[in-house]
Amino acid sequence: MARLLFPLLLIAIGLVGLFYHDMINEQFVEIYPDDPASEAALERCSQEDGLLARFSATGRMACYEKYLPAGQASPGITVTIPRRR
Repeated sequence: MARLLFPLLLIAIGLVGLFYHDMINEQFVEIYPDDPASEAALERCSQEDGLLARFSATGRMACYEKYLPAGQASPGITVTIPRRR
């Protein structure tokens, strides 16, 4: 039975990658941006805080707000400040 589970697991992982290819690529580009300023900001944040999760959109946005000048965020990234109620 165990000899059958491993190949089935590999096939399942391959199918997930096939069906969600575009979404996975978009997430990768958000985590590792092509824009040098955004990449430098994320690198600086990760050096200051070893627990920075690049997978977290809120963590990336906070980092961009802190280290990118106003209006210099990467294309497709909107930086907003939540209002307090």
